[in-house]
Amino acid sequence: MRMQPVIMVAALLAASAIANAQKSAPAVTDASFRTAGGDLIVRQEIVLDVPLEAAWAALTTPQGLARWLKAHAWTDVRVGGYLEMGAGKAAGDPRNTRQRILAVVPRHLLVYQLEHPSSEAPPFPHAELLPHVVQLVELNAIAPGRTRWTQSVIGCRASDGSAAICDFYRAGNPDYLRELALALKPPVAPP
Repeated sequence: MRMQPVIMVAALLAASAIANAQKSAPAVTDASFRTAGGDLIVRQEIVLDVPLEAAWAALTTPQGLARWLKAHAWTDVRVGGYLEMGAGKAAGDPRNTRQRILAVVPRHLLVYQLEHPSSEAPPFPHAELLPHVVQLVELNAIAPGRTRWTQSVIGCRASDGSAAICDFYRAGNPDYLRELALALKPPVAPP
């Protein structure tokens, strides 16, 4: 019985740490919009306090993805290549998520499409429409040591269920981008 207060205190401390971490992450700006035809373009931005090269490495190297996503990661950054990350200990494991790279402008743009969702992830809404949806990450140096990361999701047509896929990304990407900012933040030296 005496263990309950200890567990409650530990839970409160953990919740407080999570809330403080989210407060210390920069804000995510949502500039999503609908086209004249009603299609949704998801567009979200965050400013990272790192040089462009560090942001590019976080997106395109196994070490960068692993640091940020807290998962195993593999990359082959070229048109036709891939980004793969997940719980699997080897590339190709069905527990991993695999993105096919469609376009690359080194240090500036990466365009990819979900090729294989993780077998451990909840199912995507209207997964049969995933081939119509493409993601773009644009990186721009805005000052020494500062990079704007713009994440866009396109292909969400008003005429079918693919808009639900974009709603899924629109809801989840801010947390994902804040995690990126926190992972790239240099550790604070103790006093």
